Amino acid sequence: MIDVSILPVFFTAIFFLIISPGPDLLLISSYASSQGFRSGLMISVGIFVAGLLQTILVAFGLGKLMQAMPAVAWAIKAAGALYLAWLGLGLLKAWFRTSKTATQSPISKTLSHRQLLYRGLLNNLLNPKALLFFSMFLP
Repeated sequence: MIDVSILPVFFTAIFFLIISPGPDLLLISSYASSQGFRSGLMISVGIFVAGLLQTILVAFGLGKLMQAMPAVAWAIKAAGALYLAWLGLGLLKAWFRTSKTATQSPISKTLSHRQLLYRGLLNNLLNPKALLFFSMFLP
């Protein structure tokens, strides 16, 4: 049964999560704009599957574990931060390479549907905002 007194806090949190763009939205928009609709769709499917997996993990007690052992929550946050930093460094390196060779057109590497799905899955699973939201509100 849903506790009605928590609903205003829940809806406020959802509002702020929706209006703040995160790494998932940036990943979808960058792939959809550079490689087309199907690439954006596959990234979205990977993110959707990650959301289902996070819901299942929380339903089986990950949220309670994170509340009981803050080190687990910290490790998840650290892994997500390291992954986002790795993605950012990759983007900076690619930008630096293309800015040095401005006369040549950048070569776009096309990924398979499976690689795009895994990229979306990994991006969402290591997104601390999504996992903390699931672990705080679903239990």
